[in-house]
Amino acid sequence: MTDSAHAPVLDSRQGTAISGYRVRLANRPDADSWQLEPGRHLVGRAPECRICIDDCTVSRQHVEIEVFRNGGLMLRDLGSTNGCSINGKHFECMALSGYVDVRVGGVLLEFDPIRL
Repeated sequence: MTDSAHAPVLDSRQGTAISGYRVRLANRPDADSWQLEPGRHLVGRAPECRICIDDCTVSRQHVEIEVFRNGGLMLRDLGSTNGCSINGKHFECMALSGYVDVRVGGVLLEFDPIRL
């Protein structure tokens, strides 16, 4: 029996395994990008956040992103003021995989899978 938390997820668009994610600010070609490997990562304005975003609509610790070894993501809103959404639908906790755009406060983040 295979442990699904450790088996790579296949990205249906490309048919290849996902090992992590590259995250960047949407519509800002000169902005930084971050590579997220399996583990937990904080997003917010606070300097200790893995993804630190200087924007007044983003809370100090806005959302936690957990990247699983199988290529999946779990996003948890940490009680932020302006919330998180995907396609206009707000969420407190959501499991995802593959390409996805997530709005954190007023900032849109693009998640691009990193393929093996």
